[in-house]
Amino acid sequence: MTEPVGGAQDTLRSEILNAAAYDWVPMIEVDQIVTQQRLAAGDSERFDVVTTVLRALLDEGLVSVGDLPGDGNEVPDWGLSADATIERVRSMYVGRHAEPEEWEYRIWIGLAQVQPGD
Repeated sequence: MTEPVGGAQDTLRSEILNAAAYDWVPMIEVDQIVTQQRLAAGDSERFDVVTTVLRALLDEGLVSVGDLPGDGNEVPDWGLSADATIERVRSMYVGRHAEPEEWEYRIWIGLAQVQPGD
């Protein structure tokens, strides 16, 4: 049995923020949370929950999304608008879900960096 949509979104939101408090979170971990917590009945619902939660977190300025750089000196943020970020996530995660190498460790979520004066 899966959680109601609002409960699923709240659970996923909390799990992402908790994990991101320690380090950047790969999309495979987000996908596994949905599976382990039974937050979606099927892939369509899975994609909706993930992209809805991610969009809300971006809109609230709580997270950024990007590629994990090799040298560890850069912030992985793609530097895109929320719309463009979600479009890229949909293209990689939803559009190519059957090709996990295209999204598992190519989409990372981290807490947004607070800029001085914010």
